[in-house]
Amino acid sequence: MTKYVIKSFEEEYGTEYLFLYVPEGVSKEDVTKAVVMASKYAKLCDYEDDRSKYDEHFEEMFEVFEKGNGQETFIYYLSNICGWKVEFLTYDFEFEW
Repeated sequence: MTKYVIKSFEEEYGTEYLFLYVPEGVSKEDVTKAVVMASKYAKLCDYEDDRSKYDEHFEEMFEVFEKGNGQETFIYYLSNICGWKVEFLTYDFEFEW
């Protein structure tokens, strides 16, 4: 597995970091395309949005977006459409200097 770190920001949640685990052999170019598409769905405005900006999963992703929020939609795309594992980066210690 190849691990990528994604920095995510949504007003409701603030900045969060995610680990994205992708099987070996998936090119970084393909991962980038999927992450860009997931981010487009996370910002989906309405059903009348220009569908040419999206892939063949528009109907399903629109339903996901309507029921949740951008972050959930983003994670759903990478997990359920692409079949990759997504985890939140959590930390064990926090310090202020």
